[in-house]
Amino acid sequence: MTFKKVAMIAAYALAVTSFAWAGVDQPVFKFKPVVRAGDAAPVPTQLSSVLEFAFNDQGQAVLIGDGGILLKSGSQITPIAAVGDAAPGGSTFFSVDAPTLGAQGQVLFRGNVAFPGTSGLYLFSNGVITRLIADGTQATDGESVTPGGGMLTANGDVLVGDAFTGALFLFSNGTLSRLVGPGDSAPGGGSFSFLTGGVINQSNQVAFEAFLSTGGNGIFLLSGGTVTKIVANGDIMPDGGTFGFADAPALNDSGQVVFGAISNSLADSGIFSFSNGQLSVVVPRLAALPDGSFFNVPFTTSLNNAGQIAFSALNTNNSNGVFLFANGQINELEITGQTAPDGGTFRSGTEVGAAINASGQVLFLGNRFQHGNALYLFSDSQLSRVIGQGDTIPRQPTFVLPTALALGEHDRVLISDSTFPGGAGAYTATPFRGASPGTQRLAVHVGEAIGVDGVVDFLFGSAMNQRGQVAAGVSSSDASGTVLLSSKNSLTVVADSVSSSLVDPNGSAPAINDKGHIAFNGFAPASQTSGVFLTSGGPSQLLLNAATQLPDGTSLNNISNLALNNHNDLAFMATPVFPTTGFFLFSNGTVTTLATDGSAAPGGGAFQIFFGSTKVGPVINNRGEVAFASSLSGTARGIFGSGGVFLFKKGVLTRIVGPNDPSPDGGVFLFANAPSINADGSIAFFGETSSFNFGAFVFHEGHITQVAVAGDVVNGEGLGFVDQPVLNEDGHIAFTASLFDGRNAIFVAAVKHDDDDDKADWAERSPGTQPSADCVKGQKMKSDLVQSHRPHNHPGQNVRTIHPSNN
Repeated sequence: MTFKKVAMIAAYALAVTSFAWAGVDQPVFKFKPVVRAGDAAPVPTQLSSVLEFAFNDQGQAVLIGDGGILLKSGSQITPIAAVGDAAPGGSTFFSVDAPTLGAQGQVLFRGNVAFPGTSGLYLFSNGVITRLIADGTQATDGESVTPGGGMLTANGDVLVGDAFTGALFLFSNGTLSRLVGPGDSAPGGGSFSFLTGGVINQSNQVAFEAFLSTGGNGIFLLSGGTVTKIVANGDIMPDGGTFGFADAPALNDSGQVVFGAISNSLADSGIFSFSNGQLSVVVPRLAALPDGSFFNVPFTTSLNNAGQIAFSALNTNNSNGVFLFANGQINELEITGQTAPDGGTFRSGTEVGAAINASGQVLFLGNRFQHGNALYLFSDSQLSRVIGQGDTIPRQPTFVLPTALALGEHDRVLISDSTFPGGAGAYTATPFRGASPGTQRLAVHVGEAIGVDGVVDFLFGSAMNQRGQVAAGVSSSDASGTVLLSSKNSLTVVADSVSSSLVDPNGSAPAINDKGHIAFNGFAPASQTSGVFLTSGGPSQLLLNAATQLPDGTSLNNISNLALNNHNDLAFMATPVFPTTGFFLFSNGTVTTLATDGSAAPGGGAFQIFFGSTKVGPVINNRGEVAFASSLSGTARGIFGSGGVFLFKKGVLTRIVGPNDPSPDGGVFLFANAPSINADGSIAFFGETSSFNFGAFVFHEGHITQVAVAGDVVNGEGLGFVDQPVLNEDGHIAFTASLFDGRNAIFVAAVKHDDDDDKADWAERSPGTQPSADCVKGQKMKSDLVQSHRPHNHPGQNVRTIHPSNN
């Protein structure tokens, strides 16, 4: 869901502070806060990874690291902007990207901001951030522009690319003028359909890559108001060969354009230069490299006014490297196996290019064995480290968008978030006790050392059992896939692609049961077997073979969304025949199909199951009961569409909640997803109702109760949105909420009993709080929408059930 939609719901979906439950079946809930955005996060104040970067002639570098923008100037590191930071106009940033650097250290970047602010291009200069071009700014031709990124010139002009069309504009003296864009006639025939990779020089010449209405792409130069085609897909080259595809161009102040390209002919592949109307190959494919290999596939190019070209490329040994072409010679700056200036050796990684400045200095991103990535500088024939993983950043990491993933005993919550610095991480935290924060612990984060597997590069999912043990799936610097177990303040590698080649780096998050057994996607090269493997303290064993045949002759392709109980029963999603996806249960050696895309759903409509969504489940309890969510066709729709939650129990599939089922607020449900189930069969879920309520609900013994919805006030704080409720075995519910002030927060809810004596620890949705004026106004609006409250009967009554098949 887009942030704008969340903001709209937060502004209009509002509720009374004390819900008047009708009937004894509707309990009242009490709440404890766990963490809020802005709270200090227990992660080292160190950079975990570098993504994008830019370079200027003064040797300054700007980069995206851990989701924030940093300026490195000499030995000084300056944090500029990150998610959660205040933005001009009183809003906050929820993403920052596409930084470029000016000659005097100004930083231009794209900033997306929270409601009620307006996103756009922002400029950092002399320690101050200002919004330069807002989304929706009109160009001189009346066109509305959403600036996706920009490039500064020495005189302060900015080349601006539209985020949606790729059209290029010049921002000069406060005026936005269109240069070229989709629909314009393209030299050589057809018209431009999308533009990308625009660059500008000090004469305001612009080089760009464009995709054409006639098919293919090409490289073009705009100079003096005239667009010239340099070369395009399908052009006949002087040797009679056909030109292939080109990468984005680089441009210097003399109008020279360079770019990498691949064609069927070796003579027409390599790095091209266009100058004074002449096109030539200056670094041909299979040119000899200093290490004895040959230049193969170029990735990116960078050009200075001396005509020197820095580029990253793949050689014929399938190793990535960074090279400098100057005075007709290729110099090797970095290659796999080379000793790095800060110790260790470089490894082949995903290169994002090299940048060269007027002095011939080259800045590039390098990867080392046993380490994360870092920026390196080639200057005066020497290589030095600039900034990267492990460097201290002068800033306290705080939670930004904390999200509750699981709830265990003692109300311990598994939290996913990404901090600046620190990067993506998984945390556990217990609720506040009175005014005192609970305990917080870092389970795993990007940049963390994990022994022979190096450091964590990417965290692709985590899960927690009732005991608070956390299983995480990661890729690392030295292993394509690794499964980690965080238990009792220690982090252990339980399976990886180094020792056994078992872990699928493209798999979904692992699953963990209360015994500490972990299920994960894997592949065994010795037996050429892929499927789900189980580790339980010893060597991993195949639990479910992806080649298992179903009655229709298909097999379990693309197994994902794993859920494991204490009997090692496995619930999961799979795509036997793309794009048809289904939910399945593996128990006692048998696979049972629970639901497939397009099949009839109990209670009406047909299942619409989309591969890849983690918010649909499935989830499983220790009785082997499986809950999952699905979109539905042919039923009433809400803002989020039409969908329901279903339960497989004792061989029967039943709808728990779905479109037109009565809701506790007197309306009906329109949509439900994000189920969580515990041992007694209670199911928490996200629901949308016709009374414009959005939030957390719980199904227990045939009845559905509203826990918390958008507009509720807890501890004097208005809830703008409530999502992803998760249950523990005590029946307590953790959920993620956006607050009226735009921050995320996590709460734990529990049913209030008459004999409760722990009021110092728990708060209620009750009179006596002092909500803000906005909350009070919202309550009035919501009370006008809600006309009645009545107890909710079991939505499964008088609906059809389906008996799934055993395969």
